[in-house]
Amino acid sequence: MSDGEYARSYLELYDLAAKHWKKLRFSSESLALEESQWLTHLQSLGILTSIARRLVSEAALLGGAMEKGVSESNATKKRAIAPHQSLKVAS
Repeated sequence: MSDGEYARSYLELYDLAAKHWKKLRFSSESLALEESQWLTHLQSLGILTSIARRLVSEAALLGGAMEKGVSESNATKKRAIAPHQSLKVAS
């Protein structure tokens, strides 16, 4: 499976809204170096809701991890929470 296919499969698994699919392209090109650049990119695509931003961001991270050589078994373990729930990170 190519890196883009991992990202695509992830978005299919979590039912990204159909209106976003035609705006996305899957490649190994880096689109942002900082969070603000990434959020600006998503906004330029019209990906505005927090759930859509999160799903696309997670898919991009998955594709990037696979490109860097993370093992498939570690990168594709299904999350234990539903896609609409938020992860809380302890600081």
